Amino acid sequence: MHALTLGAGEAGGLAVDLLLVLACAGAVAVGLGRFKLSAIPGYLIAGAVIGPHALGWVTGDERIDEIADLAIVLLMFGIGLHLDVAGMRRGALPLVLLGVGSTLGSTLLVWPVALVFGVPWSGALAIAMAMSMSSTAVVLRVIQQRRELARAYGRLGFGVLLIQDLLVIGMLAFMPTLADLGGVSPDGAAPTEDLLIVVGETLLRVGAVAALLVVGKLALPRVMVEVSKQSSGEVVLVVAAAVALAAAVLAGALGLSPALGSFVAGFLLASTPFRFQVSGQMTPLRDLFMAVFFTAVGLQVDLATIAPVIWVVFVGAVAIIALKALSIGGTAWAVGAGSAPAAQAGLSLAQAGEFTLVVLGAAGALGLVTGTALSVSIAVVVVTLIATPGLMAAGRWAEAKAAGIGPAPWIKTASFADTPREPTEPEGPGMHRKPAVIAGYGPVGRAVADKLVGAGVPVTIIELNTRTVRTQRGMGRSIVYGDATNPEVLESAGVAEADAVLLTIPDQEAMLRACKAIRGINERAFVAVRANVLSKGLMAKELGADHVTVEEIATADAMAVQVLQKLRERVGTDPAPQTPNTAMVDTAKDD
Repeated sequence: MHALTLGAGEAGGLAVDLLLVLACAGAVAVGLGRFKLSAIPGYLIAGAVIGPHALGWVTGDERIDEIADLAIVLLMFGIGLHLDVAGMRRGALPLVLLGVGSTLGSTLLVWPVALVFGVPWSGALAIAMAMSMSSTAVVLRVIQQRRELARAYGRLGFGVLLIQDLLVIGMLAFMPTLADLGGVSPDGAAPTEDLLIVVGETLLRVGAVAALLVVGKLALPRVMVEVSKQSSGEVVLVVAAAVALAAAVLAGALGLSPALGSFVAGFLLASTPFRFQVSGQMTPLRDLFMAVFFTAVGLQVDLATIAPVIWVVFVGAVAIIALKALSIGGTAWAVGAGSAPAAQAGLSLAQAGEFTLVVLGAAGALGLVTGTALSVSIAVVVVTLIATPGLMAAGRWAEAKAAGIGPAPWIKTASFADTPREPTEPEGPGMHRKPAVIAGYGPVGRAVADKLVGAGVPVTIIELNTRTVRTQRGMGRSIVYGDATNPEVLESAGVAEADAVLLTIPDQEAMLRACKAIRGINERAFVAVRANVLSKGLMAKELGADHVTVEEIATADAMAVQVLQKLRERVGTDPAPQTPNTAMVDTAKDD
């Protein structure tokens, strides 16, 4: 409250600055949204406009910078959570070759371009490394929305983005060494010139990252399991956020980037059952802080400095797009992809991305990239991100033109091909191709699951009880830890492709939220829910439920059946059968 009061009384207060940052970022993002463009360039543009070098509404207050630092920690933690290394097992070697080869190729091709514009060799290399990153947030979201992740270009894109996200660990760890080699020191201290000292410090940093990975791999899953046993899902989120901040602080103490530490923490949590639950819970907070981060990056852009060299921005953007498309597409073709998916993947990933800004931020903090070079680099990122929809459209055009052309002549069998779609209808009785998803594995959920499995229907379970998750997973059941109201948990359970979704959770408010979330993901699935009272059943119907079992009505029907049966036995008469009172809601009884 003190900060808010201070902000109300001073133009440069934290509350006022945050208000301006969020309001302007939101306004520009909404404007770009009308043209179906990503919000990220909108945040950068907003920062440049309201920053100290333009309108001067926000002066780059240190408190904004601190919030931006926290934002990048959460952003990197969230991106680490989304890394699914298991998804690379199919065709792992070609994907690794593609990701590493294309990133290295992009760096080597862009480096001379930065040198041509007069950037020192160390700063030029830092810029080239940063520009070799593509936008995971933008590209992967579009591919997922189009349901094209199973297509060849989708798998290529996913593989490249995944390897890039892993390579950024090395890039961030290498930045201090690059500053030493380039004779750059941000605090005015004498730079390290002894090559042996530089090599030794580099090995220490690599060893520190390895130690973080080993300790985290051994300790973090056990800690999260113990927390989940004793507390609610909200506390799991709190502990996960604390882990992210602790890893960031520890990495900073070891002379590494704090963002690197939080990324490692997220990456380690990605291999645990908690990844989808934590990721979904953190998404709103991460998105809010991400807006602050990218807007804070925009504050560093000096529009007056860029204006005389605006041609450099557009030439640089065109050069980077062309060189990255060549590097990624050419490498994909060389490792076994057909010309059509290789061309589409190359163009779709030709932009710079959010990790570009992260690497540039680390380079700027070390004095590698400053002043005009930093402003122009950020402006180039904005231009390439704005061009992304056009690039992906050009990728489809290139795919059509290159259709029928095979991979490189030295490749005997193509490594990447479109995954054939499953048939819409089952091939035979009991052979259901798409599973049913059951949220809640209490007595009701367990009984329904047993009946469905007995009928040959594959079932995926969503459950918040970690003991149940471990037990059922040990029995070979498909089960996901998480809250059914969490869209990421629903996605991970396969709700998007499910034919039926059953909500047996006793929490009625959670049931209603889950019903709405399910309809936002899958409009055609048959949704059956359990309601305690009629009013909640009617609300579930309004939110898209196809079938509602109202417990109070089902109980009344069951009791009536038993009473009528006893009356027949004692009186020897056969009372006329009564029609169950459905009370406007489709109901059913549990036998």
